[in-house]
Amino acid sequence: MTTRRLFLLIVMCLFFSVGVQVPRDPDMWWHLRTGEYVVSHGIPTQDPSFSFTATDRPWFMHEWLSDVFMWGVYAALGLNGMAVVFGLIVGLTFALLFAVGDEHPYAATLTTVWALLSCMVFVNSRPQVFNWFFAALFIFLVERFRAGKLSGRWLWLMVPAMVLWANLHSGFLLGVVILGVYSVGDGAQRWLAPTAEPSALFTWGQLRQLTLVSLATFAASLLNPQGIHLWLYPFETLGSSAMQTIIIEWQSPNFQRWFYWFYGAQLLGFIPLWAYSPRRVTWAELLFVVGSGAAGLESVRNIPIFAVVSAPILLRHVVALVPVHWRAAVPVRPTAVQSTLNTLLMVVAVLLTVVAGWLKLVQTERIVREDFPVAAVDYLEQNNLAASRIYNEYAWGGYLIWRGVPTFIDGRADLFGDEFIYTYMRTFQGHVQWRLPLDQYQVEYALLHRDNYLAVLMQADPEWGLVYEDEVAQIYGRQ
Repeated sequence: MTTRRLFLLIVMCLFFSVGVQVPRDPDMWWHLRTGEYVVSHGIPTQDPSFSFTATDRPWFMHEWLSDVFMWGVYAALGLNGMAVVFGLIVGLTFALLFAVGDEHPYAATLTTVWALLSCMVFVNSRPQVFNWFFAALFIFLVERFRAGKLSGRWLWLMVPAMVLWANLHSGFLLGVVILGVYSVGDGAQRWLAPTAEPSALFTWGQLRQLTLVSLATFAASLLNPQGIHLWLYPFETLGSSAMQTIIIEWQSPNFQRWFYWFYGAQLLGFIPLWAYSPRRVTWAELLFVVGSGAAGLESVRNIPIFAVVSAPILLRHVVALVPVHWRAAVPVRPTAVQSTLNTLLMVVAVLLTVVAGWLKLVQTERIVREDFPVAAVDYLEQNNLAASRIYNEYAWGGYLIWRGVPTFIDGRADLFGDEFIYTYMRTFQGHVQWRLPLDQYQVEYALLHRDNYLAVLMQADPEWGLVYEDEVAQIYGRQ
């Protein structure tokens, strides 16, 4: 085995190892149950009695294909198998970003690994991962096309990819934005500042090809069950103040948490990098970094998007700063001894990757029991209480759907709407009138994290009494 292949294999093992995570996303559970429902009954247009407060309320299914995919993988391979599959998707995502600059493998490893660290906290079995993958695929195809390493025919791969993307997640509009920034940014710079950085821009012939493919790709997104309405959905959710209040991913990053430091360093790092880089910044690069960086500051769910779209830009300017004699590629033709040693190192790398994944996934059952009210729901089922009207915490709603318990609220925030979310929060945060929503919806029990604020209020309220508790959850019932 050549040293270059060994190096690339180790990098791929690293990406995959980070991508494999214990499935613990709260929304994963309702995605699984929804996927099963779609397979059995078709795509729902209203809540199929998953929640007793939202029964028959219109439900806009913008990620139905992700749900079906997740259910199919789970049915065949279980939770750990799903973690492995999503690990492969994450690994392939960053492998595509690495391949954009594989002629500089050392620098590509540095920038791609840093991008992976920036969004590591978001890696899990969740539909948003498809946004990262398709964004990386679009960037890979366009960058290789501009560099002359792929012919224009390869760009047409984005058309069927967009059909899949539009049915997997409403984040498909990111693909449209990526193509638009490439076309408009380079086109405007070619026209208004043609001598600025001609080697880094598309030629007019390439721009015509890219624009044609972009229009076809945009049109292909119409091939979804919701049609043109899918284009409007993302803008409707962006205007939800309640979702930004209750869902951490919709909030701005709190840089007191260490895992946001990688994003902050990557974003701020562009200032000195561009200041000292001998390579001029193109208008498209500026739009990508400033636009996606600002989106990440607005909402942490956009941080992985920034990491993905900015990684190739970061690579180009890092390479430009490195002296030419340090840019040598990994040796291609090792000696016989080196080849044997490389093969042994390859085996070790693969084994370490397998062991690292196993050490994570062997904890799945324990972590699920620590994160979700497994034993409490067992109690509800054993005592024929699962069909009761139960007030639950937002993060546990998905798990209740998975177990067949009608929810008060769950992760489908857009289904419930801002007014109802504020109603839920009035009780959860213990406002003066915290009892009113419970009375309005005739709630019989409350399933809460052990000793949280609402649980303390119920302990002191004569109308409510503790009926069950374990190390994770408590259940209170009306006296």
